[in-house]
Amino acid sequence: MRFTVGGSIQVTAPRREEVKEVFQVDKPIQILVVSSEFTNCDVLKDIMNREGWKMFCAATVRECREVLANENIDLVFSDRGLADGTYRDVLVIMRLLRLYSRMIVTSRLADWDEYLEAVHDGAFDLIASPSRAADLVRDR
Repeated sequence: MRFTVGGSIQVTAPRREEVKEVFQVDKPIQILVVSSEFTNCDVLKDIMNREGWKMFCAATVRECREVLANENIDLVFSDRGLADGTYRDVLVIMRLLRLYSRMIVTSRLADWDEYLEAVHDGAFDLIASPSRAADLVRDR
């Protein structure tokens, strides 16, 4: 399966069984998307649910803290800038809660300096952010 993000960056994900093996879990993968701009969260949820993954959405750092405190999140996608903070605030919450989830920071620019900054801060990766759920195209 391949996800094309924003028409420019391609993220290739293996099939569900291989993803479970990578994350070493027998439960559905739980993903948290933290974005104040992602208006089509329901569409993205439908895509994730079809793959057997569970997705949560949060628009602010505060909402993110609630989800992280109450759910066993495996992967976090966070916008670089949020209405009430940044991805760094989300990383701090993850550390305080002793979560070992991976974070992928999303940014409209996604340039080399932002990438180095995000990885230095503790994120797993930085990718260009889609502006709409329709920007995620699924190929088989």
